[in-house]
Amino acid sequence: MAAVSKVASVTQENLHAMDRVTALYQDVMGEDLHWGLFADTTDTLHAAQKCLIDHIAESGGVNAATRVLDIGCGVGGTALHLARRYGCPVVGITNSAVGLEIAERRLRNCAEARVELRLEDALNTNLPDQAFDVAVCIESISMIPDPNALLRKIRRLVRPGGRLVIADSFVHRMMPAGELAQHAQEIKALRLIFGVGTYSKLEDYVPLLHGAEFKEVSCLDVTSQVLPTADHVVSKMERDWSALSSRHDPQLVQAFLQSWTFGRRVFAGGFSNYSIVRAV
Repeated sequence: MAAVSKVASVTQENLHAMDRVTALYQDVMGEDLHWGLFADTTDTLHAAQKCLIDHIAESGGVNAATRVLDIGCGVGGTALHLARRYGCPVVGITNSAVGLEIAERRLRNCAEARVELRLEDALNTNLPDQAFDVAVCIESISMIPDPNALLRKIRRLVRPGGRLVIADSFVHRMMPAGELAQHAQEIKALRLIFGVGTYSKLEDYVPLLHGAEFKEVSCLDVTSQVLPTADHVVSKMERDWSALSSRHDPQLVQAFLQSWTFGRRVFAGGFSNYSIVRAV
């Protein structure tokens, strides 16, 4: 297992945030620590999260022969789902030893899955060039201080004609300064839970992808389909508040709820959008 490089794509603040909140995240959201794609308002969060992964797989043309790289694999939910559902080999890399330990434990209970998990930094991985057909990046590129460098690295790791699929939140328009000031406490909570993001407008990524020598870029705004995720998270936390506060630091639980409540407001108010980006 490789060590994490000192020159990392993820800041120490963001890494500490991920490690600090992983257990609570799992308690609230289950085995997948990302937003869900709701085909119907009656969908469960679990089903919607799997739907997002399947949409990403479809966008990348994943099948049993596809070699997949999962960048920022977290606790292994995406890698395991892809391997089990599509029969493809998946390599998942993460900076988080906490997340990796959970992912490895889950993998031991799913021995048939063709999954390799590595504690490596995406910018400094020793994986060979052109080793993958598809790279997926779910809600991790927004936390990378230098997305340009990451995109160039991914281009080298993916074979010519291979695909990159990104699912993440992007800035749509800036929240007025006065409104930001009114939400100072929620923004502080957001930083505690998620660290410091490098959120950019979606249109800013298109030239970065072209500069990294991806030729074809398409974007799909799915904000309205992922927004119910926040409703599910907030409702569960309000319903299970006592139990969550007994199992986790109550201040962390409070910050988690504040961050998701604020995130719901940001998306509903049109300040951010959630998009799936495909690049070839």
